[in-house]
Amino acid sequence: MIAGNLIPTGAQVIELGSVKSVFLIDGERKVVRHTPARHWQEVLGCYAALRFNQGDGIVVTKTPVASAPPAVRSVATKRVLSAAEAPNVLNDPLLRISGDHGRVGNISVRLMVSEDASKPSFGQYTDYRGKRRSLPQLSGLTIKGLLVQPGALERETSPSEDDLLRIARAGSDYRRANGKGGLDCCPESVELYIRIFRALQLTAAEAERRDADNLQAVYVAYLQRCAA
Repeated sequence: MIAGNLIPTGAQVIELGSVKSVFLIDGERKVVRHTPARHWQEVLGCYAALRFNQGDGIVVTKTPVASAPPAVRSVATKRVLSAAEAPNVLNDPLLRISGDHGRVGNISVRLMVSEDASKPSFGQYTDYRGKRRSLPQLSGLTIKGLLVQPGALERETSPSEDDLLRIARAGSDYRRANGKGGLDCCPESVELYIRIFRALQLTAAEAERRDADNLQAVYVAYLQRCAA
């Protein structure tokens, strides 16, 4: 019988094919590859024998049997650029708003204070209003909170002012939720951080995986490399 040529004795059929067939043998899922490939008429004949109960008690099961979970294919991701490899974007805002929009404000970052003295300024940059500002030095928690927000690191789009305000609030809330108080950071600082981390080709998923202190160290390394 044709079925005998294709189906091992005592097996349940999960799938029949000309190149491979899948069986349940003693409770274990087995894949049998046919070399050379079977003729399609032979495979159809086997199915017909099973359909009309001519397969020596062998039955086709419609539900695949659970087996070991398939290996998860790792998603290819771009390597995060180093500060040396990334372009200098300190004076190339993602958003540009011309004209005088009032005072600059006290956003020269609350410098991280050590036991003896504050860290020195890293220099200045041009914000999206065309004004010169001190380079911000936000906490690592704030940086991470900003970068994991929707729209922060998608390099295909440019943020609006409303986007920056939303990201600023959400990033500051993230910091506060993790036990570090303080006010909301300003949108001008937010724009610079996402500008730099986009240049480094960081993704939101990678920002989520990284430690907050690591993200702050990456930012500092970038400024040390690129700030005038």
